[in-house]
Amino acid sequence: MRSRHHDIAHDLRQQITTGRIQHSERLPSEADLADRYKVSTVTLRRALAVLQSEGLIEKIHGKGNFVRRPHRKIMHVGGWGVLDPWTAAEPAMRVTIRSATIQAPGTWRPAEGVHRKPPRGVVLPQR
Repeated sequence: MRSRHHDIAHDLRQQITTGRIQHSERLPSEADLADRYKVSTVTLRRALAVLQSEGLIEKIHGKGNFVRRPHRKIMHVGGWGVLDPWTAAEPAMRVTIRSATIQAPGTWRPAEGVHRKPPRGVVLPQR
């Protein structure tokens, strides 16, 4: 049996992934959501913490909870040579595939002059 905060997180997750709640949209206040789901604000905050840890929402102090932009998956394929069944087994002809999930452009940037690591899962281009 799942806990109540997981049920609430699941319901909000579905609303976000189906587009019923759009990205950059502000969620209702914690008090309103707690009344809607008939739970305490502590339970509701646990549900919101689950969604924050998944990267679906972002809490901005004094402003509320907002739906984040969806992550994009990029893939880098590096290597050399031509791959065919005859040469693919040779070490010099192997291809390296790396993939990472990143945030859509413009959703996270450190302030000017601040040197911080990006959030987990964000890959910044190297210059």
